[in-house]
Amino acid sequence: MKFLHNGNPLPDCKPMHIMQGYLMLSKRQQLRVRIIDNHSAFLCYKIDVDHNKKDEYEYQIPLKDGIALYNLAEYQLQKQRKSTYFEGNKIDIDLYHNGLIIIEVEITDPEAPLVLPPYCGRNVTGDDRYTNIAFAKLNQ
Repeated sequence: MKFLHNGNPLPDCKPMHIMQGYLMLSKRQQLRVRIIDNHSAFLCYKIDVDHNKKDEYEYQIPLKDGIALYNLAEYQLQKQRKSTYFEGNKIDIDLYHNGLIIIEVEITDPEAPLVLPPYCGRNVTGDDRYTNIAFAKLNQ
């Protein structure tokens, strides 16, 4: 689930710098390269299995290859990410250069009642305007 930041204080955790480049895009699939803190690189393939489920395959690659692929990508973005946990769920907080903050909550137990962190605002899950691909296309 994806939420806008509501202005409440964010948790104090160390951010990592992420550079992301989209190498191939289609309606249901994407291939991207991600570089973290200019220290490690990953190649990731995502495919929409159905409306509510995506399969993701991610593999570490040599940093020099990741940088080369990033530089070849038509769509690129950079962001800071803070990761933490709240009520047993993984929380990724993405801070973009334009000031936008997106909070993604990865639900670990779909049967458990959902308790959101106090900094979660409007739910933007499924809104294509708030995807990394949309932000990368804006940077073009």
